[in-house]
Amino acid sequence: LDDLHDGLNIFRYVLRIAYGLLFSLEGLRTGSWTEMAWDDPKIDMIYKYPMAGSMICYFSLEHMAFTGGEMLESVNVNVDWLASMSCRFWCVCTVSEIWGCYLKLKELECEVTKLRELQAEKKKNDDKEGFLQIEHEIEFWMKQVPLVKLQILRDLLFILPALSWSLPTYHTSPLLSDFNSNCLLFMESC
Repeated sequence: LDDLHDGLNIFRYVLRIAYGLLFSLEGLRTGSWTEMAWDDPKIDMIYKYPMAGSMICYFSLEHMAFTGGEMLESVNVNVDWLASMSCRFWCVCTVSEIWGCYLKLKELECEVTKLRELQAEKKKNDDKEGFLQIEHEIEFWMKQVPLVKLQILRDLLFILPALSWSLPTYHTSPLLSDFNSNCLLFMESC
């Protein structure tokens, strides 16, 4: 089982170089992490710079820690410092996403309010087709609300393990036990 664990761990890091780091670079370059167009330019800015930028640092430091700790044992690298610094960038990404999600919720609320006002005008003018079209738009925007709230919940479950692992004393006096961290991360994955 130890050999399987080691092999899967190395495979995880290889995948994260190809997927995580490149995906983060693409998000920083294109701003693709926002998923859809938002009126508030701060949302795009948050997802592009603090989030994608911090994840570039996270993946880079995490891979340096892994390489220094697992593959280059002869090189004198402070693996714990690199790992804790990588988790600090993960914290930046997580807090930034909570901020971005808050702004998304505000924008969704404004959009639905505008549409309801327009819908009231359509009803007043007896425009049934326009009324139904706006109803579909309202449904679309309202479906986004639980998704954004779910992302906030996921980020809240991430933040404590990320903070715990970002401490330089993680191995000697962790904020959370491994069991508690793993429970929070398991709940996030469900």
